[in-house]
Amino acid sequence: MINSKSTPLPRAPEGWFAYRYYLLSDGALAVVWTDRDVNAEYRAWMASGAKLHLSQRMPDFWDGKAQLVLVTEAEASDPISIALVRYPIIDRFPDGRWLVTSARAGDNEFNAHILAEDGQPTGSFALGDGIEHVRCAQDGTIWIGYFDEGVFGNTAGSGGIVQFDANGQPLWSYNDSKAADQSCIDECYALTLAGDEIWACFYSEFPILRVKGRRKTLWTNKVFGAKALAVDGAVVLLAGGYDEDANRLALVRLEQGEAKLIGAFHCPEIENADLISGHSSAIHVVKNEIWTRISVCDAQCELS
Repeated sequence: MINSKSTPLPRAPEGWFAYRYYLLSDGALAVVWTDRDVNAEYRAWMASGAKLHLSQRMPDFWDGKAQLVLVTEAEASDPISIALVRYPIIDRFPDGRWLVTSARAGDNEFNAHILAEDGQPTGSFALGDGIEHVRCAQDGTIWIGYFDEGVFGNTAGSGGIVQFDANGQPLWSYNDSKAADQSCIDECYALTLAGDEIWACFYSEFPILRVKGRRKTLWTNKVFGAKALAVDGAVVLLAGGYDEDANRLALVRLEQGEAKLIGAFHCPEIENADLISGHSSAIHVVKNEIWTRISVCDAQCELS
């Protein structure tokens, strides 16, 4: 078993159910509990084959109550009540305010909601359809990575990766920049915040991207399908992949425009995990209510 740091997560109180886990931009973890078992209800609906009948509308699984708990390596906060949106993705601004987004949205639909530290709503705006990743940077801006339905839709998601100000105004987008001439984003698979840098890996050629001060650097990469990445100097740890590589950890070194493979191994800790996400120099995994951090250094030791 790979060396790593692990923290047991608080259990949902009676009558509540663990719904989602979110790695925040400061490296802490947010846990959302709901008063109905949304995951079980969604699985049952999918298993019934109802999705195959286009005339049958998907039920609203998100009309219940929700609580959010902030977890650090040292402690867990008291839960706060928040409004539950469809397909929620959550992060937190450096000043402690919460950003709760709905991954799916219509044209100009206000799907981003700003909450005070205590969960009280303070504003909302549109961030576009097809949201896959949300990162609130130290400068107060918001970085969004989109999946394919957003990229090929008619909202802000067409930018692939888009930077917004704190009021939801777009500042920069990858697919509208000169970098897109080298490699266009069809779907943002992984997005990581490391200091003042944004790192990403995207479909279809899976280059590794660094954005610093809106200056883009790309490295070609032959490790396909990674869902998360972590960075330590010139070494990048990629987690996940297709099919039998779903629990793969791969290390690459960035050299002269190419990410050269150092080595790869299969990691049981990330198989069928509830969360796999990257922050700075570590991959964060939640599985069986255990929060595990696997650093680039841990992976290097495993391969040595």
